[in-house]
Amino acid sequence: MPTTAIKVDLPIEREYWNMLRLVRVAALLTFGVMIADVRAGSEDLDKIDPVMGYWEGEWNDEMSGAQGFCSARIVGQAKLSFRCLFEAEVDGAAAEFEFPLKAESAENLEFVGKIDLGDERGGEADYKYTVKEGKLTGTVSNDSVKVAITMERVYRKPPTLGAKAPEGAKVIFDGTSLDNFTKTDGKPAKWRLVEGGAMQVAPGGGNIVSKDKFLDQAIHIEFRTPYMPGMRGQARGNSGVYVGGNFEVQVLDSFGEPARDNEAGGVYKIAVPKENAALPPGEWQAYDITYKAPKTDSSGKITTPGEMTVVYNGKTIHDKIAVNAITQGGAGGDMGKPGPLLLQDHGNPVEFRNIWIKPL
Repeated sequence: MPTTAIKVDLPIEREYWNMLRLVRVAALLTFGVMIADVRAGSEDLDKIDPVMGYWEGEWNDEMSGAQGFCSARIVGQAKLSFRCLFEAEVDGAAAEFEFPLKAESAENLEFVGKIDLGDERGGEADYKYTVKEGKLTGTVSNDSVKVAITMERVYRKPPTLGAKAPEGAKVIFDGTSLDNFTKTDGKPAKWRLVEGGAMQVAPGGGNIVSKDKFLDQAIHIEFRTPYMPGMRGQARGNSGVYVGGNFEVQVLDSFGEPARDNEAGGVYKIAVPKENAALPPGEWQAYDITYKAPKTDSSGKITTPGEMTVVYNGKTIHDKIAVNAITQGGAGGDMGKPGPLLLQDHGNPVEFRNIWIKPL
């Protein structure tokens, strides 16, 4: 069944990319360099899959002479099979499409199908896209339009990626050892040290907790989800960052998904993120979390809710939300007392690096 176009107001994301495109051009003309937010390439992602990820470029209608900006988020679904979330700037608004892409072979990444452009653009049209050497080219055509599309793969770098621990912060993980962590029963942590100064969940190794405990705190943690295109939902790159041992900020491959409380950035079953800021699997991402612990009485009962702000890849997705109930899988205990950082083993080889916490 062909995909139908939806006309919507130009989103903040598009405004951001329009502005960023101008800044990038100005930076190249003035300094001969690319600004840090978008990199020319990512060796890790290129090795994982040549199609999955962010793309941006331009479209041009040969019949009308119209042209504009376009972008796509391409999400892996299975071997050589993808879901494309395509957006084109048309008449000051964004026309959005979602359609499948399937190639016959890895050597010939050509995708053909049909899409419904809506009555104002002639209805059903044929599309053909080809991915080769980091470029996506294609055509969409019927009796009313003949659109050529050219896009390049782009890579976003979170602004706090690689952030150094500030004065007064405790480095919990610097890539050299797991000495600052134990299993929840106090036994040595069994996760793996891997290349790039990271540690990787060893499925079946169990959750791990920091030896140090904190009350009010600022956390910086970087993570990378594995590429698992054949999996869906909670089975796709799942882990969690439990602040104070009790409040989970979900880690998941949520690239191309709606924002939900059980998707990446969600405070599990408590708060839905303002937006989905997830990057593609295989790309390093960052959480910067500010946490004010709940106040409790002598029995451990909460008298004043806690408060949490979460910045995900540079975007504030939770702003001083109330936290007053332990999320599923939390360590438990008196939430008004110092607690550890808990990282979850959910059976997927998620990686973490550059973890530090500053008491507040």
